[in-house]
Amino acid sequence: MLEIIMKAATQAFGGYMADEEKNDKPNKIYFNINQDINLGRFSRAKSRLESLREMEGDTARVFDLLGIFAMIDKNYPLARKMHEKAVSMDPASLRFRLNLGNAYMLEGNWEKACETFLEITAAHPNYAPAQNNLAMALFRLNKDDEALAHVEKMKSLMPSSPAPYRLEALYYYQKGQYEKALLCADRLIPLEPENPLTFIILGQIFDKLGRYADAAVAFEKVRQLAPEDLDNLKSLAFAYGDMERFDLAKPLLEEVVRRKPDDGPALKGLALICRLLGDEEMYKKYAQAAEKLGLKVL
Repeated sequence: MLEIIMKAATQAFGGYMADEEKNDKPNKIYFNINQDINLGRFSRAKSRLESLREMEGDTARVFDLLGIFAMIDKNYPLARKMHEKAVSMDPASLRFRLNLGNAYMLEGNWEKACETFLEITAAHPNYAPAQNNLAMALFRLNKDDEALAHVEKMKSLMPSSPAPYRLEALYYYQKGQYEKALLCADRLIPLEPENPLTFIILGQIFDKLGRYADAAVAFEKVRQLAPEDLDNLKSLAFAYGDMERFDLAKPLLEEVVRRKPDDGPALKGLALICRLLGDEEMYKKYAQAAEKLGLKVL
């Protein structure tokens, strides 16, 4: 669930992740990089970042983007270092300070993240992204009443934004109140019908409710919108596995392992599927690979 929280933390708020589009080429590239990130087109975004870096060198916004890619690659210490560098170069940037707070969250330093977001909201109370991420941090610190107050603040700042409803869905999900979470998540669909995160959240909620076929439909939608998302391919495969559709689950996990050979959960899932299908040779192969990564299969 932390991965979903962080995807929510780095989602665009009507353009907060990308500066207003301008006509000059570097700013156009910068805008497009952020659009690609929000849509899960990471390879294209990284390629564009290389072009931007060639044009303007190691600027604050280049370091900020490097930090975001480190987040995507789950290299959280590197992400924090890149965002610290960006903030040191441009301490007035709300975006850079916000992303530094996100990096603290990813490292599990919720207190420091909360402190960072509080500093932003104290000086800029109408900056909705900081209100959103402060609420996330407060929820993780079990300060629910304070967090919900910031959610309501967000609703007043951005009445047509999906962000507060997304956050409420994640809140109820973490509390185990899955039916309430589903009501909130359902409100997201008309607000952002092409956002992969909407369907990731829906799929995870359906999974907890035991509605595996609905979960698979949601994860298939994510696959269509963000085909590079390996975490989603695993979620889709596991949903098919719960439906005992091993013929659909197995090739998805094989694709994950092809693209990321050291993915322990995918290797373990393949081992279990091969055992169920009676393929002892492949079971042993995948089980041994998973166990080398510290995952016991049976």
